[in-house]
Amino acid sequence: MTPDTEKQRTAYTLATWLRALDAFFQVRLHPTADPTGGEALTRDWIAEVRVARRTLLNCAHLAAQLKSDLSIDLEEESIEHSLSGINRLTDVRNEETFEVSASFDEQLTTLALWLEDAAGVGEALSSTSRVTCQAWISYGRLATAEVRRNQASQKLYDATRKRTLAHLPPSIVRLVESIPSPDFSTDLLFVFAGLFRLLEHLRFIEPLLTKDYSLKQSLPLWTLIHEEANAILDFISTRAMQSERLDEALFDTLDGTSYAIGMELRKVFAHELVGMSDARNAMTLFVKVENAHGLLRDCFQQSVITLAQSFDATFEAKPLFTTLQSKVEQSLRLRRDVWRLLKDVREVERARDMNRFPALLERCDEFRQGSMRYLMYKDWEAFERFVDEATAARGVAERIPVLHRLGTFLETLFGQINMRAALAAYPFEEPRDEEHILQL
Repeated sequence: MTPDTEKQRTAYTLATWLRALDAFFQVRLHPTADPTGGEALTRDWIAEVRVARRTLLNCAHLAAQLKSDLSIDLEEESIEHSLSGINRLTDVRNEETFEVSASFDEQLTTLALWLEDAAGVGEALSSTSRVTCQAWISYGRLATAEVRRNQASQKLYDATRKRTLAHLPPSIVRLVESIPSPDFSTDLLFVFAGLFRLLEHLRFIEPLLTKDYSLKQSLPLWTLIHEEANAILDFISTRAMQSERLDEALFDTLDGTSYAIGMELRKVFAHELVGMSDARNAMTLFVKVENAHGLLRDCFQQSVITLAQSFDATFEAKPLFTTLQSKVEQSLRLRRDVWRLLKDVREVERARDMNRFPALLERCDEFRQGSMRYLMYKDWEAFERFVDEATAARGVAERIPVLHRLGTFLETLFGQINMRAALAAYPFEEPRDEEHILQL
């Protein structure tokens, strides 16, 4: 399968951000700790207006960049493998190429101008003292009106949908083709395509975490993820699980997958990302986005693997996600090192021998310089705070309580690591080699 051209990447990027913009203006998709929606009515939406304005300008720039090409080739390459029995839904083998006709060119021009004008309205709105929920909703109607009716944006949406299907891993397509029921194979394809599309959206967020970009600008992408993940849950419960050919084991797998995704969505949108738009501390914001990204990436990847293995127990997951093996190895090392450090802390605490305390601090520093980097960023700060507290403590009376708290933290951390999806197939076995434990 040939890689995307630069024009295709621009087109797909524009389509994704336009869809994210539309989702961003839907209040129900925003992170909130108040499921009743009361908080949305009383809060100030000025931070969201500023994010929307920058997103509108970014989309306008992408539309202008796309229009400046002599031609737009959004040809969907044929899938290298047959999709017999499921073409009713996908039709991905029908190649679609559209050059810049006068009509398409005019539509892109209209779209870019509309986006720029909407950004101008946002600039004026963001200079006011307060933006109410109703003003935010009204601004959303204005900003997305042309996006929703514009033929160029609709064509970009269609090309993006087909691209996801065309880029499904061959192993997933072969698995879907092996299902005897055409109706259920179509349903399953829809679920797999949705999960891979969600993973693509998360990849749009990754550069924001690794480079010096404003993480608040990822908010529209988070609302798009929220919307599409809910759509998958809806589809699973109202259609896929209603199939007459569904056996009990597969029903349970779909039900479990739906439950797991729903749980992780609640963690992210009712906890991790709450207050993101108003966060002023860069580290706090980074922690929120990193945690949310890790939770949902692991959840969506594990959902794909669980579904695939419910049809084929020998399905190999490692080639599917290139980072999966490294994540397993990192998690295994992290779990081992946390367990060993916990044993050291508990041993010094039990012996109450302060002659061994400096050696324990050295072990903590080794962990900090080594496998601590495989922890979530929020846990770095907590661990370092405990170590700083232990370093500052003097005498048995001060040090023992600190060691007890550090041990309790490490026990909790060990439990959380053990629950990682990457370690699901690797139950913990206590190492027999105890030489790492500090000797009396």
